[in-house]
Amino acid sequence: VPIRTKEYRDHIIQSRKISHNNPPLPDHIEIAKEGKAVRILGAWIGNGVCEEAIWSPTIEKIESTLAHWEKWHPSIEGHKIIIQCTFRGMTQYLTTTQGMPKDIETVLSKRIREFIWDSRGKNSISIETL
Repeated sequence: VPIRTKEYRDHIIQSRKISHNNPPLPDHIEIAKEGKAVRILGAWIGNGVCEEAIWSPTIEKIESTLAHWEKWHPSIEGHKIIIQCTFRGMTQYLTTTQGMPKDIETVLSKRIREFIWDSRGKNSISIETL
């Protein structure tokens, strides 16, 4: 993944040379182009990468897990435990390495509320109390 200015990154991609004194990088080494993310130690690194695209697999995984648990109709305490395990477990590392965009945070918060209340409408316990 080339870093520095866009001109420098474009030069590396075109010439396959890190500097004028170095030989070109071998063809089997892939150089990440603008907008392409490369996964390194669980973090997605790249220039001009769409943050939402990085979070899509995690959101899909959370949705799949919650859909599985909704079939069992857990208690409110069960919902709380499932949310803690699912959301924390599946988002904590990516949030630490990538940060979480505000729109992703909004989507996840809404999904937490929907899961806790089982889409039944108003409830007597606030989300903060849980």
